Amino acid sequence: QEGIIYYVSRAPKRRQEIWEKARIYPRGVDREVVEMMHRTHIGVDQDAENILRHGLRTSLSDGWGGSMLATDISDILFGTPKAVSSTTNLGVLKEDEVNLVIHGHEPTLSEMIVTVADDPELINYAKSKVAIRPV
Repeated sequence: QEGIIYYVSRAPKRRQEIWEKARIYPRGVDREVVEMMHRTHIGVDQDAENILRHGLRTSLSDGWGGSMLATDISDILFGTPKAVSSTTNLGVLKEDEVNLVIHGHEPTLSEMIVTVADDPELINYAKSKVAIRPV
C-alpha cells in the first residue's frame, strides 16, 4: 500500500488537481483506515484540519476507490452492464404475484434472480405459495 491508488488515474484531470492541491490523494484503503484509527483512537493527531483532511482522503480511498474496484470485478464476473428499460415505483407491485424488493450492493443476488426468474419449476412453486385475495 505504497503511493496512491491506481484508480486515481481514472478521475478527470481537473479532479486530480483538486485532490493534489488539497493533499487528499487517496492511498490504499487499509492504510488510510488504519491511519485514521491511529489518529483518532490513539490520539496522535489533535488538529481538526488534519483529521478532516485525512477523513476526506480515507473516504476517497474506501468509497471512491472501493467502488471502482467493485465495478471492475462486477464487469469481469457479469460483463459490462447494458441499459435496459424497466418500470419502477410502488405501482409495479402486484397483489397476486411474488414481489421481490432488492436493495444493496450485491450484484450476484440480482444476477441470480434474473437467471431463475423464468424457471417454470420456480414459477409454479411461487404460484403455489401466493395467497390470492378476493377483490
